[in-house]
Amino acid sequence: MLSSFQVEHRYLELLRLAIHPPGSPLATEEVQEQALRREPRAGRFDRCAEITAMNRGVAYIGLTGGIGSGKSTVAAKLAELGAVVIDADSLSREVVAPGTPGLSAVASEFGQTVLREDGSLHRGRLAELVFADDATRERLNAIVHPLVRERTRELIATVDDGAVVVHDVPLLLENQMAAQYHLVVAVLADEDRRIQRLQQRGLSAARARSRMAHQAGDVQRRDAADVLIDNDGSLEQTLVEVKDLWRSRLAPLRDNLIAGKPAETPTQLQSYDPEWPLRYRRMNLRLAAALGEQLISLQHVGATAVPGMSASGAIDIRAWLRGGEGGGGGAVDGADLAPALAQHGWFPLGTAWRVPRFGFADPGNPARLYAHRRSI
Repeated sequence: MLSSFQVEHRYLELLRLAIHPPGSPLATEEVQEQALRREPRAGRFDRCAEITAMNRGVAYIGLTGGIGSGKSTVAAKLAELGAVVIDADSLSREVVAPGTPGLSAVASEFGQTVLREDGSLHRGRLAELVFADDATRERLNAIVHPLVRERTRELIATVDDGAVVVHDVPLLLENQMAAQYHLVVAVLADEDRRIQRLQQRGLSAARARSRMAHQAGDVQRRDAADVLIDNDGSLEQTLVEVKDLWRSRLAPLRDNLIAGKPAETPTQLQSYDPEWPLRYRRMNLRLAAALGEQLISLQHVGATAVPGMSASGAIDIRAWLRGGEGGGGGAVDGADLAPALAQHGWFPLGTAWRVPRFGFADPGNPARLYAHRRSI
């Protein structure tokens, strides 16, 4: 006996297949526009080396927010609750400390004027250079970012199995890193409040606005983040919000990763949520990173893909993968996909009609993946 949700889901699947069969433009355009057309994607695959911690039951969380948003407050509370916080800003200072190859490279690139008399980096002078010119900033990033990534990998290798690792990265979105994480948290605050906080740290309003202009805006953060922390209220309100996030989402995600199981799929129907397409697009990027070169396209299917339709809230995704030996089509062997998907938080749900299914481990972001193979 099928539940009402199962009947609804199968009906919509058949309807979408009838209207947009595999290979039609509308069946594939969603992933083509975001994941598979852009040449730089291979580089972003390389960046996912940090994610190897995931197969040890480690929950890998990206934390970001604009300058003055209060991101450090959120990170400190998460550390208090048990997270291992890796602060990208701290690492960027560490890799250019006196006596390091990083500092030598910076001095060689920008001249001795960026050094103090004691040989340490004069951050103020360097900041004046890089924030005034995009090309100069890229030259600095080309030196510092690889060193920070390597140090990040070293630190992740030392964490205990089953840890919650929070990667505090101010420029997470600007560097297109969201696909690396099981979940991305963004801290938001009103611009005037942020400037006020920065002035209290000794930064002028003009300089604060200049630095904010070189970062992603809150619109981009809202689109890219799975969780938003509102830091416009009192400190107590923010800390309560963070504690609730840990209890309701981060700790259960970690537990599911340790157990190697997907989150429970909701069965209660709810009204259409305009957040569903955004959740799909975020999953799109994560799955493109997980499946790599074998991926042809991804497609948002099921009730959550239909504007205005009530649904359970689980995001259903169809993946079309390249054929095996000889380029032929045929069934997908779920066991072949399981290791790569498990590293990104996807675990088997079983097989239906010879189609292996996987579910996502995040209880706040239920999703199901259906893997198909196609000759091209």
